[in-house]
Amino acid sequence: MRLNLYQRNYLTVSLYSFEETLRLAAEWIKEEKSESGILYNRTVTLSPAKKLAASKLIDQALDKIHAITNELGLHKEHEDIARLIRARMNSCWEELSDSHAAQLKRYGDVDPELARYLDPNIELLAAMAVDLANLFANT
Repeated sequence: MRLNLYQRNYLTVSLYSFEETLRLAAEWIKEEKSESGILYNRTVTLSPAKKLAASKLIDQALDKIHAITNELGLHKEHEDIARLIRARMNSCWEELSDSHAAQLKRYGDVDPELARYLDPNIELLAAMAVDLANLFANT
């Protein structure tokens, strides 16, 4: 079976994304991992039976991805994590830049004092995101 370049690229990206998500799920299930940040808390709340079923299905899916990859001659992609972090920092900059008090009016009335407090802090965080993106760009 043959794929043209565009088909190969699309299929590789689709399978890559699925594999990445499968491996993340497997890691969380295996380690019964939890993760906490300032604004989030992540835990896996599956029963032991569901964890076992999920693990088996994940293994089957990974085996199928491996078989498809071999059959169609897809190649492993090398990804520099610095590029991923840079891209995410750029996205964060965009989201932060759209979080000033004036933009929050879309969601209801805004306290008149909010802009004085929030906007400089948002600008600082947005600048930090740009600085980090630039640092990860120069690797």
